[in-house]
Amino acid sequence: FGALLTFPIAEKWGRKKTIIGAALVFLIGGTLMTAANGNMSMVVGGRAVAGLGIGASSLTVPVYIAETAVS
Repeated sequence: FGALLTFPIAEKWGRKKTIIGAALVFLIGGTLMTAANGNMSMVVGGRAVAGLGIGASSLTVPVYIAETAVS
């Protein structure tokens, strides 16, 4: 879902800003999982948020690398 939702954002805002946003989403998910302290619903919620960040990165980073590699 992260990759599907990210494509329009990457086209509108640009690849670099989208990668930074995906990293922030992943950090929020990691923070939720770290702060869970045994609360399973927070762990699951954190995994879902982190998964959105990873999905967004998996779409955006290869395209960004390909665009910057062409000279």
